[in-house]
Amino acid sequence: MAEYLSPGVFVEEVSSGNKPIEGVGTSTGAFVGRALKGPVNQATLITNPSQFLDTFGGFHQAYNLAYAVRHFFTEGGTRCYVVRVFSPNTVNEEAEPADVARTVLNAAAVAALRVLATSAGAWGNDIEVEIIAPAFDPDDRDNDDEKFGLSVRYRGDVVETFNQLSMKEFTPEGLPNPFHVEVQINGVSKFIQVDDLSVDPTVVAPPNLPAGRVALAQGSDGQALVAADFIGDAALATGLFAFDVIDDINIVAIPDLVHPNINRGAARDATLRGLTYCENRKDCFFVADTPNGLTPQEALAYKRGTTPFSGNAFNSTYGALSTHGFRWPTRSPAAGSSSRLPVR
Repeated sequence: MAEYLSPGVFVEEVSSGNKPIEGVGTSTGAFVGRALKGPVNQATLITNPSQFLDTFGGFHQAYNLAYAVRHFFTEGGTRCYVVRVFSPNTVNEEAEPADVARTVLNAAAVAALRVLATSAGAWGNDIEVEIIAPAFDPDDRDNDDEKFGLSVRYRGDVVETFNQLSMKEFTPEGLPNPFHVEVQINGVSKFIQVDDLSVDPTVVAPPNLPAGRVALAQGSDGQALVAADFIGDAALATGLFAFDVIDDINIVAIPDLVHPNINRGAARDATLRGLTYCENRKDCFFVADTPNGLTPQEALAYKRGTTPFSGNAFNSTYGALSTHGFRWPTRSPAAGSSSRLPVR
C-alpha cells in the first residue's frame, strides 16, 4: 500500500482485477508446396518450425516449401497453415494407396499384419519394423504369450516402440480389445499405420511372427508436379482450394512456383489464379515471386505480361510481386538483391 508523507495531490493506480485484452497476431500464413511427407491436400496448422519438420519432413534442394516456412517463423510469424501437394502414380491393381511404402508381416506362411507409412513418399522406404518381446505387465500375467511388441526404426534409429499388442480384435467377452494392434498404433504413430489381415488370430500367434527387422518398400515421390497442381481443384478442395475451410489466413504463398522445373508461363498463369483466389475471398493477400535470374526489365515484363511473357497484367490490391535473384547489368547493385513490386 502506498504511504503518503507530505500534503499534495497523488495519483495511485489500483488494479480492477481485470486484465487488459492481449493483442494477437493478425498475420496467419498459408503455404502450398512440395514436402517430403505429410498429409496431402489438407490444410495443417503449424505453430513452430519443429512441428513442420515432424509433420512434413526436412529440407530438400528441389522443394522450396520448407525454406519458406522457416523464413516465415524467422521473420516473426507465429502460425501458418500448410498444404502439401502430391501427384500420385497410378494406383495398383490391389487398390492399395499409391506411392506409400509398405510391407506385410507373415505368420506361419499366413499374411498377418500389413504395415504402411503414414503418408506417401520415398521417405517411407527408410522405415523398418521389428517384432520384439512385450514389456512386462504385472496386470496381465496370464496373457503374456498372446502379446507382442513392435519397434519402429527410421534411418536406423529407434523412433517408436509399442508394447502389449494383440492380434485379437475382441476380448473373450466380445468387447473391443483395447490392446488390438490397430487400436494401439493407428492414429498414434507418426511413422506407420497397420492393417490386421488375420482371419484366425490363433494361427498368427506372436511366436509365429517374423524375427528381425523388416524394411518398408515401394514408397515413391509420385509424378512430377506442374503449376496447375498447386492451384488445385475447387470441387475437390485440393491445392490452394484446401484453404476454403480456413477462415483466418492472411498471407498466401506458393513458393515452389519459381522452381526451375516449373514452366515459367504456366507459373505466371498460376500466379494470376492465386491473385484471383485472394480477390474472391477478400480476406487474404497473395505474395508472388518472379522466376530467378530475371533482369529488372524482365521482371517488369513479367508483371505486365509483355514480351517475353504474355497474359494479363498483375493488377490487384490483394497481392504483391516479390522480385529476387536479379541478373543486374554491369556496375549495378550486386546480384541476389531483392525488392517488392505492387501488382497494381
